[in-house]
Amino acid sequence: MKITELYNLLCRLYGVFPNLDITHFVMMLSPNAEENPIRSRLLGREALLIHEAGGCLELGLFLDPSILTALEPCDVLNHLDEFACACEGVSHFLYVVDRAQKEMKISRLELELQGEVDKFLLIHLIAARQNGAVAPSFFERLFEQHRFDRHLSPEDRNRYEQASYFAAKYCFFLRQRFFNPLRLGELMPQARDFFSRDFPSKLALLIP
Repeated sequence: MKITELYNLLCRLYGVFPNLDITHFVMMLSPNAEENPIRSRLLGREALLIHEAGGCLELGLFLDPSILTALEPCDVLNHLDEFACACEGVSHFLYVVDRAQKEMKISRLELELQGEVDKFLLIHLIAARQNGAVAPSFFERLFEQHRFDRHLSPEDRNRYEQASYFAAKYCFFLRQRFFNPLRLGELMPQARDFFSRDFPSKLALLIP
């Protein structure tokens, strides 16, 4: 599965089509450190680089080469960790582009929340398509068995923890309501409504 397939799947799910080729924004690190314009950044394995100036938005999606390699076989669910990273990067790219085109501001927490939801949806949709049903282990690995990078700052860790907590609540609802068997016709309006909401409106759904 290629990045373009993931991107197009997410676009179709939400009914948004920015008319951009995501492959034009994928960045690779040069083996020559002197030629690497982003060498000073702590990129990890996936990062969306954003630069805004003069009313223009510049984007670059970095994915570690090991992630792209893991996506090449058809059995991406056997490389769940790498696949989840790719899903998150694609999610961040689409969300930033969509909000920029609508002239909507977003917070980093909002971006991470949508990224967690999109990882869940992409993984579960592909698992349902391949197997007809989705094992509970996919949800557990995403929201119960993950570990945060020990090098994260307290602020960053808190943001990731909040995003995971709220996403788990929403995705548990989606799993119970729309999977096993997959009811795509009912899932899509629900997912599109969540995607289109601003952050306060999303939190209103998740906080009793």
